[in-house]
Amino acid sequence: MDDLHLTSLALRFATDKELKAALQTTDAIIEWESIGLTFHRSLQTLVIVRSGAMGGDVHEVHGGWVYLIPGHLLKEWEEIGIGGTAYRRNRG
Repeated sequence: MDDLHLTSLALRFATDKELKAALQTTDAIIEWESIGLTFHRSLQTLVIVRSGAMGGDVHEVHGGWVYLIPGHLLKEWEEIGIGGTAYRRNRG
């Protein structure tokens, strides 16, 4: 997770067990298409997972973040969505 950084709202990095649980309970996905990243949100586990581009399945999990409260997770999810607009293909 060398290229993942702990954010000001994240409690800590997610463990492998937490990443797996989050991927099984994903309730929203944002893709940053042009740079090959996908973010998975699980409000059930309070985890956001970052993975490689999706191709029918998640092949490459980069890591993720655990949040203390849903509000922190949702704030960062909103920022991921805003940042993702810069990485959309066909932004016209």
